[in-house]
Amino acid sequence: MRKQLNAINEANNQEERVYKISALPRVLNSLEKVLSAIQQLGHVGASRNLNVFVDGDGATRLKVSRTDKVDMMRDEINTDLDTINFGME
Repeated sequence: MRKQLNAINEANNQEERVYKISALPRVLNSLEKVLSAIQQLGHVGASRNLNVFVDGDGATRLKVSRTDKVDMMRDEINTDLDTINFGME
């Protein structure tokens, strides 16, 4: 019961953000597939690892900004690592 109440409270605290993303159409299509997979996993309640390859010196140089002007590059990542892990709970 407590777990259900926590889930309900968390759902009520969701916020909406709007992003502007500029990239080649094929890169945007790939990004939409990744976002769709995340959404589908959440819909069915399945936890999975998603591997996303980013060719940083190739066509994958997309630009992302939040419409509320929050700096998207505020958190530095270690670009010397071959694998960068993030988790979504």
